[in-house]
Amino acid sequence: MKTIAIEDKKVIEKIKNEYRRRGWIRDLLLFVLTINTGVKLTELLKLKVCDVENKQELTIKETFTKIKKVFPLNEEIQELVKEYTKDRKAKEPLFISRFGKSIDRIQVFRNFKEICVKLGIEEEYSVSSWRKTFGYHYYKKYGDLAILEWIFNQSTVSETLKFIGIKENINSYLNKEFSL
Repeated sequence: MKTIAIEDKKVIEKIKNEYRRRGWIRDLLLFVLTINTGVKLTELLKLKVCDVENKQELTIKETFTKIKKVFPLNEEIQELVKEYTKDRKAKEPLFISRFGKSIDRIQVFRNFKEICVKLGIEEEYSVSSWRKTFGYHYYKKYGDLAILEWIFNQSTVSETLKFIGIKENINSYLNKEFSL
């Protein structure tokens, strides 16, 4: 199944509100972290409390590339971290189940699908949509494909545009009036 970005910001807010209504702060934090940084879910699931508690930035050393990347944590994320990590130990896994064990991508997917079904937005959304959502909205706001290529570890502009679901011909940006 091909997944797509969540383009409508109202849908994003509905998802956030449903997570909050259910009291699923852990999953809300994962969702908000991913759609605001573009970091892979698998990388986020490896975090410890000390990686985000009282921090304004998230530093990730990617498993595959070994490249260290730093992402700003906005106010919403910082507030969720504070709420979620209250009375937690610094070295314990950030995202844990009710039984105290690290959660996996499958559980996150199930919970997200449950939210989507409840909201009637089943479309082609999955947890893979979260990164694409970041990329889509970042591109629409800033038009910066180079940073998205770097975040997503992609090697071409066309690959990045395809990943975030933008169907533009990059040649349309070339100005025939350009002259030196």
